[in-house]
Amino acid sequence: MDPIHDPINSNGDNNNSIDMDIYYKTLCSSGLSFVAKQPQQIEQRRQILIDNKQKIVYSNYDSFLKFSNFTKQIINDFQTLETCLDQLNTSIPEFKNQCATFSDNTKQISNRWNNVSLMLSKYPQLIEFMEIPQLLNNCIRTFYYDDAIMICDFVTKLCSKHSNDASIFRNMLYEVDKCKDIMVAQMIRELSGNILLPTCMKMIKYLRQIDRFTEDQLRINFLTRHLVPTRIEQRNRKSKLFIKSN
Repeated sequence: MDPIHDPINSNGDNNNSIDMDIYYKTLCSSGLSFVAKQPQQIEQRRQILIDNKQKIVYSNYDSFLKFSNFTKQIINDFQTLETCLDQLNTSIPEFKNQCATFSDNTKQISNRWNNVSLMLSKYPQLIEFMEIPQLLNNCIRTFYYDDAIMICDFVTKLCSKHSNDASIFRNMLYEVDKCKDIMVAQMIRELSGNILLPTCMKMIKYLRQIDRFTEDQLRINFLTRHLVPTRIEQRNRKSKLFIKSN
């Protein structure tokens, strides 16, 4: 057995390391001839290792090339990954903003859907509400002024509370106001006609409830529309009777 090989391979698992203590003791306990041979043996051992290394390199040249290519590819992949991560970090705030915008939009859509669902569930009541102007016109044409005034008061109170919530209430107020104007004009025409005093006083009461005229204006309307024409007509009748009698 080669004395130099035992110290070098004493552990059997690492050919590149030398137990210096064992080697030193071996040199100290050996003769001069052994020590003189050590440089040559070391050189031989070194040459053997170089040859083995070259053989390994030659026999595994393709593997080394592949390993080198794989290493370059891995480095490139890591660089690409790092670039992507930087871009991701840069785009995260914008993504958060877009998510917040999307959340707001979905809330608006959800609110609209809830409103539409509620409107569909209240569809019969909504149709009845939309038919109020037609019902009011029918009451006015058929001279049901008590019912017409009651409907006007109801719509005015309801729409005044919710006029800022939806345009449908403002439109309804506008339609009811137009119906009120028609009703007032019709009552004024009735005052100008040949009606009894109780009916005339009832018309004045209706006009007062509609609140289109002040008290002075109501009195003037009563005088100019009913009382004065009635007295003029009475005088004309008396004049005609007087002329006939003569």
